[in-house]
Amino acid sequence: MVDATAVREKLSKQLRIDLEENETVHLSVENISSYDKDWRRPGYLEEIIENISAGQPCTVQIRQLGFYVAKLTLSGGYVVPLVVQIVKR
Repeated sequence: MVDATAVREKLSKQLRIDLEENETVHLSVENISSYDKDWRRPGYLEEIIENISAGQPCTVQIRQLGFYVAKLTLSGGYVVPLVVQIVKR
């Protein structure tokens, strides 16, 4: 199972990106590789992150392999889309 806490830990360990407490990670529910083969087109990730609610703590738990979109909300009002690949359980 992968959740927002696991993604935050991976960002910290592998990419050395330490997010502050007020900076949040939210995950999409949909596996983008399963229903759309053209998810790399410009503007597609922005459309997905607009539908991810950042008002509440993330409760999404991913249990299936594939590609998912994470929405990183940073201080200063910046929002960054990040594609997360789940490769093993």
